[in-house]
Amino acid sequence: MKTKMFLTALCGVAIAMLANTASAENALEKIKDGSGSRSGRSEGFRAGIICEQDYVSGVTLALASNIDNEAHAFEFAFLVNTAEKDSSGFQWGYFWGNYVNKGNFGGVQWGFIQNRVGGNMTGWQSSFINLVDGDFCGLQTGLYNCVEGKMTGVQWGWVNQACKDASGLQMGLVNLTDGKISGVQWGFYNQTKDLYGVQIGLVNRLVNYDKWPFTVLVRAVF
Repeated sequence: MKTKMFLTALCGVAIAMLANTASAENALEKIKDGSGSRSGRSEGFRAGIICEQDYVSGVTLALASNIDNEAHAFEFAFLVNTAEKDSSGFQWGYFWGNYVNKGNFGGVQWGFIQNRVGGNMTGWQSSFINLVDGDFCGLQTGLYNCVEGKMTGVQWGWVNQACKDASGLQMGLVNLTDGKISGVQWGFYNQTKDLYGVQIGLVNRLVNYDKWPFTVLVRAVF
């Protein structure tokens, strides 16, 4: 009996998802153009197909997307979670990923395709592509990790990039720091302008060191 009830409920969810495929496809367009009726507050538990709110705290579950101005909550969506302003909590976008478009974020972002924070972030990002437009402090795990500002912590992926200074560890096939790294670069190819630490890789490049810009296997500068 319990198995039959479970299967019935599961079929109901599947039908609801198929019936709202068009809504799910339009969710990303709403995110991009800023449309949607984001008004009111939700504190506690919220569930729906595409959930839109001005302010959210608590737990929110969406079959397609959560689209909010500000979120301080655990958010799960099969497609994408997005917030416009400073937010915090746990964003889990099962298929696509998570966005904080203009503000800062503190917490965890789990996604399949891409996570992005338009401001600063403290916490953990995990998806194929992880992007932070401001400063980052924490852990990034993915195929491509990029911090436009200062990176403090760990980048662990195939390609890691810190566009300013970095403090901590970059571990991947290719590790790039456009400023100075204080810590360790460990990969196939490592590149930084200035170094206070160690590079371990097949090819190590120190851009601002004219005499020996390239070394093989190990370079240490203290």
